[in-house]
Amino acid sequence: TITATSTTTSITETTTPCTTTTETQTSTTISMTSTTTTITATSTTTPCSTITETETTTTITTFTRTKTSTTITETTTPCTTITETTSTETRTKTTTTQTTTTTPCVTNTTTTPCVTVTDTTTLARVPRQAAAEPKPTPCSFIQGTRTWIIKVPSIWDEEKMSKLAEQFSAKAKYKGDPAKGLPMLIVAAPGSELEKAMKAMPGVEYVEEDSVLDGSPETVASRSNQESWGLLRIDKGGSGLDDTSASSNANAGKNAHVYVMDTGIRTTHNEFGGKAIPTLEVHNLFLKQCSEGEVRCAEDQHGHGTHAAATVGGATLGVAPGATMHAVKVLNNEAQGSYANVLMAMDWILQHGQKPAVMLIGITSASNVDTSRSLKDAIDKATADGFPVIVGGGDSKANACRTTPGFVPSAITVGSSTESDEQEPSSNFGTCLDLFAPGANIKTADVLSDTGLVSVTSTSVAAAHVAGATAIALANDPTKTAKEIATQLMSNAAAGAMVGEMNGSPNRLLNLR
Repeated sequence: TITATSTTTSITETTTPCTTTTETQTSTTISMTSTTTTITATSTTTPCSTITETETTTTITTFTRTKTSTTITETTTPCTTITETTSTETRTKTTTTQTTTTTPCVTNTTTTPCVTVTDTTTLARVPRQAAAEPKPTPCSFIQGTRTWIIKVPSIWDEEKMSKLAEQFSAKAKYKGDPAKGLPMLIVAAPGSELEKAMKAMPGVEYVEEDSVLDGSPETVASRSNQESWGLLRIDKGGSGLDDTSASSNANAGKNAHVYVMDTGIRTTHNEFGGKAIPTLEVHNLFLKQCSEGEVRCAEDQHGHGTHAAATVGGATLGVAPGATMHAVKVLNNEAQGSYANVLMAMDWILQHGQKPAVMLIGITSASNVDTSRSLKDAIDKATADGFPVIVGGGDSKANACRTTPGFVPSAITVGSSTESDEQEPSSNFGTCLDLFAPGANIKTADVLSDTGLVSVTSTSVAAAHVAGATAIALANDPTKTAKEIATQLMSNAAAGAMVGEMNGSPNRLLNLR
């Protein structure tokens, strides 16, 4: 059960000539999770005489995927009419978003969004229930330099983006492309500088503090001599194993591209045969495009990305051996990264990626972070631009709806199944999963040598099976949209093939028909 409480307080004060200060505070509290609070401060110099205070409390005791948008329209004279319209759409995945916009008597207002500071270094190391509830903090009170993700309207042009970037003194900043990529500026700056920038450049949609991300947890064991059962399983329409595997067709997925956003790829491994390409490396607001043949660029020294890539398109272990895999390193050699890394990589892929293409994102939110509005917006944009986005549901035996990116409706979120078609015990579950795929004891490429093999259990390799199937579908018909590909995957999945307790998860198992 999830209980969320939202409180909105509007206060208007008058002087001569009056200065109107409007402060909107939205707080969301979810049991055993951390909280993010947004403060919007607006001031004008128009005389007003109304003092109002409104408090609204909403309690949600069910867990459904909810998208909520709120539009507030106010008259500018005499500042007495307020019309509020709220529309709510409910789907299988759930996240609750409550947005409040306050407009005082005049239209030339300055809006300064800010966030509650959460110390990710501390909270990541304590149990969720022990984490202290964050307190609202004005931007100017934030101490030290933080990394901010600043979302701007998609109609902003290069000139306006550059002007926003100029408000910050730091050299470390990244400008997205509102037209072709993501309408975001990512910058390291103190809170006081952020506040001044927001006043100088009104119209910013929201500001989100960057947070830590990890690679989806996985269990790695020495390989056995068994066949790769996952490939056999997804070729069978009903329960049980087939006697032929998806990789029997070496051209499956030919001309499709899979951007593996992870710890990198050991592109020299024999499984890849030149079809894994070093492409991009992102860290600390620095983005490097790999040169042709630069095998040290986006190199995997952890294993997480190589395991996934070989499951996508390995010559003997992959679902789509004909596909080209692109190493996009957004996690370091300890499988840690940030939202900023992923957003920068997605912006680059949207502008320069080869199509038809799939994005496979092998990340999960850290223990103190549940949902990210910026990453949701980025996945929505990628999907709208024709890039299906595949993500693992997570491996913490929890509800996938409470994790990023598992909660995002437009992503194809995958749970992990066993050889006996049961839900793998560590796999996350729930209505935010779209389907299951083999993810237990999957034989795949090892990162320690060009010939080594290991056995991996994780929703990341389950998602890799789905990414391979997506690559095949796109190769067969490059004109299909991301939404059409998702519909095809769900339609082709073996309905009712899973056995045992589903914990609210959909009973669908990946199948190549």
